[in-house]
Amino acid sequence: MMAASKQDGGTRWGILGAIFSAVVASICCLGPFVVLLLGVGGAWATQLTALQPYRPIFIGLTLLFLGYAFYRVYGRSPDHACEPGQPCADPRVQRRNRWILWVVTILIGIMLLLPYGISSFHTSVPQTVSSASRWVTLELQNMTCSSCVVAVEKSLTSRDGIVHVAVTLDPPRARVQFDPRQITVEEIQQATTEIGFPSSVLTLPQTDKQGE
Repeated sequence: MMAASKQDGGTRWGILGAIFSAVVASICCLGPFVVLLLGVGGAWATQLTALQPYRPIFIGLTLLFLGYAFYRVYGRSPDHACEPGQPCADPRVQRRNRWILWVVTILIGIMLLLPYGISSFHTSVPQTVSSASRWVTLELQNMTCSSCVVAVEKSLTSRDGIVHVAVTLDPPRARVQFDPRQITVEEIQQATTEIGFPSSVLTLPQTDKQGE
């Protein structure tokens, strides 16, 4: 923990504010993905994606809080320097505070950038293509970032009867090849709705040859 002193109090609040803002800025994108990894479903996941329009605001707040914390650690003028005998005047405390600030900054940077790089975690479905397979195209709601694409793909590919899935962010659609003997279109829609991405049928199911 950072040394308790009046001078360091502002630094501590700056770091805590940056952490809180970064979590809120990232939860809209990472939330559904984490929910899926934990095996937890529910329409409440939609509440997370509803925060997407406010993501730039919270990213800006994160940067402001971090800037304030860096100012408190590195940019204080001599007039605001610690008085002799106070914890913040100890060089060891100053080094520790700087170390904590940089570690937190790196972790926050990873948190903010992760939604843009999480799309690399795509999965494949090792299922044999059946001659009875069908194709259906779904229009998805609440699709806001690349992690949403991965969340939908993982949710669909975890279901029996799904042969192939191709999800796009713009336009927000899912093209699904499935075996109608194992899964229905309604069950496919339920798989997306459970993680916060309600879907509607854009094209009626087609045969395997029609979907090519």
